[in-house]
Amino acid sequence: MEKFLYAEINTIGLAILATIYMKGRNITKSDLSQKMFNYLLYVTASLLVFDAAMRCLDGLVFEAANEILLYTTTIYYILTVAMVSVLLMYCDSKVYVSDGKQKLRFKIYMIPFYINAILSVISFTTEWIFRIDENNVYHRGELYWIHVLIIFIPLLYSIRMIIKGMKDCSEVKRNEFRYLILFLLSPVIGFIIQTFCYGLSIAHICCVISLLITFINIQSNLIIMDPLTQVNNRRAFIDYIKCKISKVPDECVLFLLMIDVDYFKKINDEFGHTVGDEALVLIVRGINLACTRNDFLSRIGGDEFAVVGQRRNEEEIKALILEIERKIEEVSIQENTEYKLSVSIGYSIYGRDGIIEISDFINVADKNMYEVKKAKKIKA
Repeated sequence: MEKFLYAEINTIGLAILATIYMKGRNITKSDLSQKMFNYLLYVTASLLVFDAAMRCLDGLVFEAANEILLYTTTIYYILTVAMVSVLLMYCDSKVYVSDGKQKLRFKIYMIPFYINAILSVISFTTEWIFRIDENNVYHRGELYWIHVLIIFIPLLYSIRMIIKGMKDCSEVKRNEFRYLILFLLSPVIGFIIQTFCYGLSIAHICCVISLLITFINIQSNLIIMDPLTQVNNRRAFIDYIKCKISKVPDECVLFLLMIDVDYFKKINDEFGHTVGDEALVLIVRGINLACTRNDFLSRIGGDEFAVVGQRRNEEEIKALILEIERKIEEVSIQENTEYKLSVSIGYSIYGRDGIIEISDFINVADKNMYEVKKAKKIKA
């Protein structure tokens, strides 16, 4: 009866994973974190299959039953740590921007997988990690604790990585990291229970739950996130202002910056739309370098961006504008772009000059931005 129960639970898990895969097929696969998420789906689905097979074969006696269970158990153990290694890569792809060191880190993350794979294979003869007795019953080996360490060290390192990443990031990114911690806690708790409650197998179902929660979060982000620049879109921008206008501390002012890329049409016409897209990504990088983690950056359309935040006075807002311009120039120099990157920025302060409506808040900043842009053209 217990075997059929596990088989049913794993079948439900497979159905959930299949649904996630089918619903997520249209999400861009060029994004590294999405690729890692898909790999997690594949590995977890395979684990559910082999876990169910182990449960069904355990204790059954027929010709070649021992060999089949032995091979099934070996693959199960290998896949378990494969899932952990891919989890680590997924967290890395969410926390760190892709750089030259990422490939090296990914190779390091595979070390636990290789160690576990070797130990699992040699357990055929040594019975260190697991053994199958003469009655075709599975048992943990004397060195099973090594397998447990190989699982938990990467998982705990992943949590540490996320907590470290939360220290210096935007509020939006920090919220995404909170989901990542929840994503990891479920399999961690599952593995702890599974380790101390011998015979109970729930870690992989816990991972299915984590993948489902993460997928729901991904879908939510698609609604409020600009796919090119990976910052908030216009919908999120409006919602944020509505939420923020009633929560400004007395000692601060709520400001809005409207940012427009200078000569963006010329960049598109001369270098093509692909280069134009790259330019927008560089603009976002420069803005992020200048802003604090509590400032809200969004792309509101085309080559226009907006920043909503709080400062103590108007002088600090003007200082931020200068810093954004400086950082964008630095990024352009660092990337050795064939074109010059610059922006025109206008601002408004909520509650000043009769600005009490969201539409006025946006329109005044937008008008001031176009005044700056017009002045630049006259000067040129």
